[in-house]
Amino acid sequence: MKKYNWLLIRGLAREAGHWGDFPRLLGNQVFSQSVVALDLPGIGTEKNRNTPLTIRENVEDLRLRWQNKSSLPWAVIGISMGGMIAMDWIFRYPGDFSAGVFINTSSRGTSTLFQRLRPQYIKRSIRSLMHRDIEEREKEILKITSNLKCNDIEAQRMWIEIAKKNSPRLSTIVFQLIASAQFSAPRQLPLRSLFLTSKADRMVDYRSSQKLSELYSAQLHIHEVAGHDLPLDDPNWILQKIKDFILLTEEV
Repeated sequence: MKKYNWLLIRGLAREAGHWGDFPRLLGNQVFSQSVVALDLPGIGTEKNRNTPLTIRENVEDLRLRWQNKSSLPWAVIGISMGGMIAMDWIFRYPGDFSAGVFINTSSRGTSTLFQRLRPQYIKRSIRSLMHRDIEEREKEILKITSNLKCNDIEAQRMWIEIAKKNSPRLSTIVFQLIASAQFSAPRQLPLRSLFLTSKADRMVDYRSSQKLSELYSAQLHIHEVAGHDLPLDDPNWILQKIKDFILLTEEV
């Protein structure tokens, strides 16, 4: 089986640390050579930098910091806003990656505003941001984005620890929301693509990913019970779908 280097891109107000155990699990797969997770401008290791107002600017920033030193093929995995960045990157620089995996993502034009960001999520997010207590805020965010690990003590501890160290500025979150809201999917994705989505996602309607998969005639798999943070809720399901995807594309 062909081995890939993997680039991981997170979503709104989340940093590389929020991938949790997923990078290690991915790196242990027979189809993996290495795993790299980069933070967006204004987030995590880049928290002191300005946040771009467009998806394209995020692409250009990440690409400058991305170190493509291996002769092996690269593939990208993006979740939510990270999926938008991955799609735009692939369209603008088709030679950078050999495959793309997009998790619970969306686009203007293929989905309505309230499919891309469900009203109940907006209300709960505003309430969570108003929490002065970091621990309570992160617990609330976890409940919004996870269905299977929402009360997991270890997940709560990890998210609280990250927030205490690198809590993003409100302006960063607002700018990322603006960039995401403006994003329109490119007319084509010139590589093999896999869309993964959660039917029980309370943040983004799963049909947003479904419509994108139809637009690109790409593979689609739907998880019945996981939340928006699919890599947290069921990483092994994702890994199996990626393995099946790679095996299928190698047969073609």
